[in-house]
Amino acid sequence: MEIERHVELKWEWTRTVEEMIALFGTYSGVIIQSDDDRRELQDELRRRLEPIAVNGAVQVPMTVRGTIAKRRARS
Repeated sequence: MEIERHVELKWEWTRTVEEMIALFGTYSGVIIQSDDDRRELQDELRRRLEPIAVNGAVQVPMTVRGTIAKRRARS
């Protein structure tokens, strides 16, 4: 008998505006940009994140989905 079930876990990931900006800096599409382009992106992120931050922190909604399955015993 195979047992399978789907799971979903939701939570909020709290990060400061500066932590969020630093996170974007780890993506290859940003790393390969010129210094000026990276600064422009950082400025744009700051302009978008600061208005939604509460006490300097942003709540990022997160979800992980998975399947748990147990294989039948082999004979």
